[in-house]
Amino acid sequence: MAGNMELADDAENGYRNRVQPYGSTPKPHERLIGEEKQEREPTSLKKILGLEEILNVNIWRASLAELLGTATLVFALDTIVISSIETETKTPNLVMSTLVAIIVTILLLATFPISGGHINPIISFSAALTGICSFTRAAIYITAQCLGGILGALALKAVVKSSVEDTFSLGGCTLHIVTAGPQGPIVIGLETGQALWLEIICSFVFLFASIWMAFDQRQVKALGRVAVCIIIGIVLGILVFVSTTVTATKGYAGAGLNPARCLGPALIRGGHLWDGHWVFWVGPAIACVAFAMYKEGGLIGEEKQKQVPTTLKKILGLEEVLNVNAPAAIYILAQCLGGILGALALKAVVKSSIEDTFSLGGCTLTIVMAGPQGPMEIGLETGQSLWLEIICSFVFLFASIWMAFD
Repeated sequence: MAGNMELADDAENGYRNRVQPYGSTPKPHERLIGEEKQEREPTSLKKILGLEEILNVNIWRASLAELLGTATLVFALDTIVISSIETETKTPNLVMSTLVAIIVTILLLATFPISGGHINPIISFSAALTGICSFTRAAIYITAQCLGGILGALALKAVVKSSVEDTFSLGGCTLHIVTAGPQGPIVIGLETGQALWLEIICSFVFLFASIWMAFDQRQVKALGRVAVCIIIGIVLGILVFVSTTVTATKGYAGAGLNPARCLGPALIRGGHLWDGHWVFWVGPAIACVAFAMYKEGGLIGEEKQKQVPTTLKKILGLEEVLNVNAPAAIYILAQCLGGILGALALKAVVKSSIEDTFSLGGCTLTIVMAGPQGPMEIGLETGQSLWLEIICSFVFLFASIWMAFD
């Protein structure tokens, strides 16, 4: 996935039929194996669509890697889901998310040299939207990934008992399930609106917090391919843990974060897996568009002011108020707005009982709870809290942020 890195060993081992990883957009003057150089520059639309790649052997070879990689991923992830719950551990979500992080990292490293390591329609679609790869290559990759999802689900169906298949729906993506109730069958799970918001939020965080590094050549060179793949795996594991824990709802399998993984079990198993299946496609698609808009907007900069500012203007930085890259006060304002947006997003996906119990995870000094003689207030005194905030903030700056400033 860390497709920006150059494969330095290509010249040494003579293996030159390898498809460029998606982080390196092919230049107009470069040609793929088996093609003659274009005498005429392609049009902008032709560049974006990349229609000439349909007949390229290397693209189809790369798509085969995507197919097999996604099939392995679906088989591994679904068995992880089933085994984590079957073992009756007290923390199945934690075990599951840890194993997800490990297997995703391994498969990214395995498929990267051949295809760039997408194995997820979210990555391919966002790469096309941001100009990292053509829409034709993205379409071929996504088709291969969907076929891989079906193949992985078929492989899982072939090795598990029918009782396990029925109980866990082949580890597929579900919004709700039908279960026995005191007065007959009842539907339990998450509402469609909440699930859609959770899918959008988790998909965007996945792109913003990890895939952005793979798309940025500077970060890939600084961190290295292995480090970037590990970060992507960890972020995905954390999102799996959060999405399966924050809702605390039985019947909801957590954010899909990979439409191909959800499609495979739905086609093979069918039934209630199709209920709300569109959420696992529409949510990530919206997140990809939002990420592409952010990426393009974040790269827009204004020309530096030619006029040298006065000393006061230097200190206050007034000329930066209208600058897209303005720091300090505008950053703090943006961070506060981000905090509000994050709280609104959390409120949209959690139950009201969890919201009331944990106050949306907000910062509190005291709380009111029932006591033997009526409501009573427990917590920390304001003075103690102030001193603790000062000391911890100073240690944070002194022990870590100082390194970033140096």
